[in-house]
Amino acid sequence: MSSWLIVIGIVALVGGLAYLSYRANQARVAALRAFALRHNLYFTERDDSLLARWEAFGGAFDEGFDREARNILHGAWEGRHALLFEYRFHTMENATNSQGQMTQTKQAHDRAVVALDTGQVYPLLSVTSENLFSRMVGRFTGSDINLEWEDFNREFTVRCHDRRFATDVLTQQMMELLMREPRAGWTLCG
Repeated sequence: MSSWLIVIGIVALVGGLAYLSYRANQARVAALRAFALRHNLYFTERDDSLLARWEAFGGAFDEGFDREARNILHGAWEGRHALLFEYRFHTMENATNSQGQMTQTKQAHDRAVVALDTGQVYPLLSVTSENLFSRMVGRFTGSDINLEWEDFNREFTVRCHDRRFATDVLTQQMMELLMREPRAGWTLCG
């Protein structure tokens, strides 16, 4: 009898947490709608087609699976077209438990995306977090631009057909800013 009470308690707790999460998300959506209205922006809860828009510019959204573009704001911001949204994707993470068995869990990754039309045309410049794969590809193809700060080179992969442009954009101050948040990657395109 007491085991049933424990099961019922756990189910009630999980259901309560799910409900609270749902309510928090609804409050967030309402706040974003209000912000959009105050600033003459458009709001869309979800539009995954946005992720394909930048495929030609270095595959900024080709990580993982179950990719989503959510809580989208777009319109004119201080005279320039702006697009802001939350990008979520999933990966499978491997772990070994205490008995030595391999397990896989689905892991969600969230990113904030800000796209702003500057009215200028730039060469493609991509700055992304370095990983073993990107390091090997960069060395093999010679596409990873190494800058004068070795710690930065270990943290980030820099790709640009115009090395001079990349070094002009990635000043010491910009590299220091990026080193404070090594997961913050970005792409300048078009």
